[in-house]
Amino acid sequence: MTEKVYNFDLNGRYQLLAQASYTKANDSEYVKLVWELKSLIEQNLVQLALDGCPPNFPEILKMFQLELDRFEAFCVFPYLAQKNVIGVGGAFSAGKSSFLNTLLGRKKLVVQVDPTTSVPTYLMSGDQEKSTAINIFNREINLSEEDFLSFTHEEYEQFGSEVSGLLKSVVIQDISFKWNNLVLLDTPGYTNTDEQFSSERTDAKVAFSQLNTAHFIIWVVSATNGTISDEDLNFLSELNPSIPKLIILSRADLKPKEDLASIKKLILELTQKRGIEVLDVIFSSARKRKEYPLDQVENLLGEWNEVKRPVLFAQHFKKLFLQYDRYLDEQLRLAQMQINRINRIATLSDIPEILNDVDSLKFMIQEKFRQVLCSKETLTILQKQFFDQLNCIGKKVGIPLPEPDEIELIKVRHVDLVPALKEILVEQAMHLTQKHSKWELLSIDMPIPNTQKLLRQTPKNTQPIWSNLMA
Repeated sequence: MTEKVYNFDLNGRYQLLAQASYTKANDSEYVKLVWELKSLIEQNLVQLALDGCPPNFPEILKMFQLELDRFEAFCVFPYLAQKNVIGVGGAFSAGKSSFLNTLLGRKKLVVQVDPTTSVPTYLMSGDQEKSTAINIFNREINLSEEDFLSFTHEEYEQFGSEVSGLLKSVVIQDISFKWNNLVLLDTPGYTNTDEQFSSERTDAKVAFSQLNTAHFIIWVVSATNGTISDEDLNFLSELNPSIPKLIILSRADLKPKEDLASIKKLILELTQKRGIEVLDVIFSSARKRKEYPLDQVENLLGEWNEVKRPVLFAQHFKKLFLQYDRYLDEQLRLAQMQINRINRIATLSDIPEILNDVDSLKFMIQEKFRQVLCSKETLTILQKQFFDQLNCIGKKVGIPLPEPDEIELIKVRHVDLVPALKEILVEQAMHLTQKHSKWELLSIDMPIPNTQKLLRQTPKNTQPIWSNLMA
């Protein structure tokens, strides 16, 4: 068997590998502050949890860590913060990169069937053509086009080294990118199992994490199988159901056009059965673009481009702190209830032995109360330190992130009073004889049920409940 020979710049490859492997901590001030934020959560909050924590504390801690990772990426690439992220996912070699290149009208990503893109890649508008990567040690690396195109699953075979395994993500800025408020995220194929770096950073885990942070998802399915696979359905069902999803049937030209409608129908039926809501199934072909235009996709992207995306790091962190705080409030309430009950029990007996037991029990619960109260005070101090740091970092990258008030997190829901008023009219057997305006509905004279109870009045035909006691 003849071994493949590849021509490449050995010195350039060594320099790229050296940059990707560079572990020295970034000495910028905001990086130090981010590290302090992580320390507050992973050390101080974990230490506090030893004295009592919510049952779902592991989940709270995981959400803190994920949000801190996203915040760290935001600090490195602050221009991504207020953009709408469109995550593009699918199986290994499903045609994701080909679809994106077709959509963009130019070749920006690796499109070979095998190898395929192995690093999560953000595509966005920019003032100049620029490619930047961030390594697993949070160092920023400038890339050439040749560097980026080498990040494939055949990288190790081709170059004898794997730089992509040392990278978290790549950002490609393109002057021709026409959606200023959108970012297209190309994720690795989740079904690839040929990993040189078999760790937590598998393609499946990377894709899942990246897609779950997206605001919209485009899922690519190859038409060659004539349906959507069980693996695809399983993966989609695990993603956040609130994220809108669009399915692209790639390589549509490989199937007779008369079969495409039935394939689309089948995919919609299968996703519906699994409880996966999808906006639509749209056909795509990189080879026959004119026969399979992507006008529907472009229209959707145009709509998503109009959505204003606020920076919600502070709100997300506040909600996590509130989960812990409300647990402590509930523990305080329960402890106080127990103390009140013990006090009532103490009034029912004058036997010294019983009273001693009651006092011992009361002492234990009071100690628990003091412990929980101390935890709450510590959490308050920890929370203030956290948000002071967060706001400081936000100011350095140009987006202030002050601690939100709890009332800011309350979602105000619009309520239409007119249908409710009409229901009351029906209950009161009051029939409208003329067309009433909304304001007239509010002024209709209707009897108020339970008026006497509300006003604490006793009807004349009934005796007060205490009358028998006065006889």
